[in-house]
Amino acid sequence: MKKFIKVLSIILCLFMFVSCSAGKLSDAYNEDEVKAAAEEVINELNDKNYDGILEDSSDELKISLPDNKLQETWEGFSKDIGEFNSILNMTLAEKNGYAVAITNVKYDNKKVTFTLSFNKEMKLAGIYMK
Repeated sequence: MKKFIKVLSIILCLFMFVSCSAGKLSDAYNEDEVKAAAEEVINELNDKNYDGILEDSSDELKISLPDNKLQETWEGFSKDIGEFNSILNMTLAEKNGYAVAITNVKYDNKKVTFTLSFNKEMKLAGIYMK
């Protein structure tokens, strides 16, 4: 029992550390603009408008997603999730100078969490799906 409490305490400490490492958005970002940009990326993915996403991405992201990599990744990831239903909720934070939108989305067969990062020019700088 003591070992369980010790492990649980360590996990809780790690969770608190990670949770506190990202802060609220600074004045460098407008909350409504970040939300709208995140919704736009998700809508463009659902519409398979990969060029539109890359057009509004940072140069670094364009380099890390060469040719059809975004398309291949999304089509492989999304084949079993079904049709888009709705955005359930969105949490905004700022980490390392980037605005981060963690967005939970409901599809017919599954819920998907998108973590989208934007630079100060509101260009998509990172995309992660799980």
